[in-house]
Amino acid sequence: MIEYWKRNILESWDVFSRNSFLLITPCVLLFLIFYYVGVNLKNETISNTQLILILAVSLIAVGIHIGAISITYQSIINKKIAFTDIFQKFHILHIILIPQIAFFAFLFILLNIFPISGYVFVLIAIILYSLFLFFYDYLIVIENLSMKEAILRNYQLVSTYPQIVLQFMLVSFLIGFCLTILPLIGTVLSMCFVRIVGVKLFLMLNNHSK
Repeated sequence: MIEYWKRNILESWDVFSRNSFLLITPCVLLFLIFYYVGVNLKNETISNTQLILILAVSLIAVGIHIGAISITYQSIINKKIAFTDIFQKFHILHIILIPQIAFFAFLFILLNIFPISGYVFVLIAIILYSLFLFFYDYLIVIENLSMKEAILRNYQLVSTYPQIVLQFMLVSFLIGFCLTILPLIGTVLSMCFVRIVGVKLFLMLNNHSK
């Protein structure tokens, strides 16, 4: 697998270099939104207006994230992309959000019913998220599956290739860690590069398991 990751990273660099501006743009927008939300959440008192604005901006961030997946996939398969493509997937926002909200609601209920330590809770959350939602966004955006189909397909992929998913988590961490030497821009580059590597991995696993 070392050769695969080497090839994946080199090919991802080629993808990035062909459309660097358009691939970085959604990451910059997401970084600015995360910064804005983070700053506002640090306030001791948040007005209803601020809360609504934070919620609205967060929804915009999810829509941009979906668009980023779409243009990354199009870049990988050598399709022409445009700036407006980043904002063309807002119509599937609810399909992305519903399982995520249900998942975090389940975790909230679990945490309040059972006396679980913090480390155990985090481990359970990571395992469950990986099993049911790890590739979910990719399956919705790229494969156009329904919610049920995407969740079942994600379970099939992750349960079939758990070691590769764990390797991807490690590779993503290493990419992010290495790029943190570059203030601010390192975070944006790591977001962009990890997404490309992740989409390429998803396409490989999805094709192999068909």
